[in-house]
Amino acid sequence: ISPQPQVPAPLTSDEVESLHGPYITRRIKVRSITQKSWQRLDPAGGGFGLFGWHTIPHDATEIILTEGEFDAMAVYQATGRPTVSLPNGCRSLPMEVL
Repeated sequence: ISPQPQVPAPLTSDEVESLHGPYITRRIKVRSITQKSWQRLDPAGGGFGLFGWHTIPHDATEIILTEGEFDAMAVYQATGRPTVSLPNGCRSLPMEVL
């Protein structure tokens, strides 16, 4: 565990019914606020999901896919359009997410 300030980001998928839809948190990505390269995924070996998936309306016909969690939040804030991010940057699109 790092003494640096950290930001958690839930990675969700659609496997269990919840208040807003059938979603489950698969993993939590924790990143340092001050050092971009410091991050970890908990639990180790857990499944993958998309950040922001739980915010997509059931009737959405299109979504915006971004590289990172901060990008997804910025795009949604600027446009109001449904936005998700890849689970581990632009080099990561696990088959289980498709």
